[in-house]
Amino acid sequence: MASKDKTIHLGAGATFKLETIIGESTFGEVWSAHWLQTDTRVALKLVHQQQMARYSPGVQERWPEELSKEISFLERIRAGHVIRLYRHGFFEEMPVMVLEQLHSCLYRRITSNQEMFALKTHVEWFRHLVEGVRVVHREGVRHLDLKPQNILLTPPSAAGQRLKIADFGTSRTGPELHEHAGTIGWEAPEQFFPAQQTRGSYLYQTDQRADFYALGLLLFFMISQGQKTWFSQQCQALHDEGQELAAWNSKGRVIGSLTDMDREIFLSGLGEYRCTEKGRRLLQLLEQLLAEHPENRPQDAREILVGIPF
Repeated sequence: MASKDKTIHLGAGATFKLETIIGESTFGEVWSAHWLQTDTRVALKLVHQQQMARYSPGVQERWPEELSKEISFLERIRAGHVIRLYRHGFFEEMPVMVLEQLHSCLYRRITSNQEMFALKTHVEWFRHLVEGVRVVHREGVRHLDLKPQNILLTPPSAAGQRLKIADFGTSRTGPELHEHAGTIGWEAPEQFFPAQQTRGSYLYQTDQRADFYALGLLLFFMISQGQKTWFSQQCQALHDEGQELAAWNSKGRVIGSLTDMDREIFLSGLGEYRCTEKGRRLLQLLEQLLAEHPENRPQDAREILVGIPF
């Protein structure tokens, strides 16, 4: 069991001393750790075995499989806007990832109320996200859990901060129907509303354009200084009622595109750019990203990059 000051050995030259938990999910936990041989701080992503023990055997099998899948993907990737994997191995017969430890996450930076960021900073961060997604999609992978907590920031420097995409545990490949993947309030409509119901189970149909919708939600979140769209709020309310059945019964009645109130919130966040050509084009890009139907969204990341007006 992982605990403070626990030492984990992952082979020659790879001994890590656990320090503090810096992130948690249903089945995973991320620890800040001291890499003894290099005297550096890294992030260790482990299976949260106490939590996992509360679930059925089928669910227990799925999380180690997803972590192994994430390891396989990150081993292939060396990109500036995707988190870096240093090492991997096993601890108590469960997979472990050794990742770069970054400064903060987008959620904390936007909601801390300690500083206001210039619009151009948000747009540059958004460009980082699109470039990261472009690399991910090039590998035939869709992330399906792009949310502020999974977007990490490098330490401040004279060149500014870069954003990096993390947590590929719910990513998918291929066109097959799949179980729910994502986080309520940060999903495209096709991620939230099931495509198929069979004997009480629900399946979903997604492609890379689901990630583009999430990029739109992230852009809205940054420009509005931490607010969420009406659709995101409605999804959370349906989830509280009993997510999949409530979503199935509401399919076609809850609209995923921007409302007039959403547009006003976004325009207010643009400040001095509200009535400019650049502001108009940024709102137009947001409308395209948050189109309810995937066929009305951009078809690839390059199209999004071309549409960024700054």
